[in-house]
Amino acid sequence: MNVNRKYRILLWILCFLSPVLVIFLLTVLTRNYSEPNYVWPTQMQNDAAASPYEANPVLPIGFTMQHPVQGTIPRGYQPFHYDT
Repeated sequence: MNVNRKYRILLWILCFLSPVLVIFLLTVLTRNYSEPNYVWPTQMQNDAAASPYEANPVLPIGFTMQHPVQGTIPRGYQPFHYDT
């Protein structure tokens, strides 16, 4: 491969990549930071939450909120006699 052919290939590559680079830079540099980004919705974003006392036939006690697991430390319990 002679030198002239290498430069010709390099010139073609630059001719095709430079518009892509210019468009990318214009997109990045002209972004309006006062507007929020694009958000791709997920399934959990629109998921309906269940009420704690709503009937639920799948769970063993019949409602959504379950009893805590045995050995769970209750809220407000302080294992030491002094305040933290």
